[in-house]
Amino acid sequence: MLFRAAFLILFLFNAIAFSSDISTFRGKVIGVLDGDTIEVLKDKAPLRIRFYGVDYPEHDQDFGTRAKQFTSDKVFGKTVEVIPIEKDRYERQVAKIYIDGKYLNQMIVARQYEIDGFS
Repeated sequence: MLFRAAFLILFLFNAIAFSSDISTFRGKVIGVLDGDTIEVLKDKAPLRIRFYGVDYPEHDQDFGTRAKQFTSDKVFGKTVEVIPIEKDRYERQVAKIYIDGKYLNQMIVARQYEIDGFS
């Protein structure tokens, strides 16, 4: 019984701490750093976000410019919904991004398949 109570208290404490840190939010995209990293205004401050489940070419890699342009065309200057998942090794937020109800991460992966000739 004591173990159950301790477990429940620990669970509730972690749930409260975890949920307050990674709540879903909406924000305006103020920057596109590369194809899979954007900056969004959250509480009037820029927040760098990497797309969960996406590994798009970086700006200095082949097709990096095209990757950045695709993402920019979809979200720059627009309001997105951000569903945080985790932090990466650089302490950037990793999240699922939705634009107009569409899952941007999935659109990017589908686009990559088209470029690579898998469609």
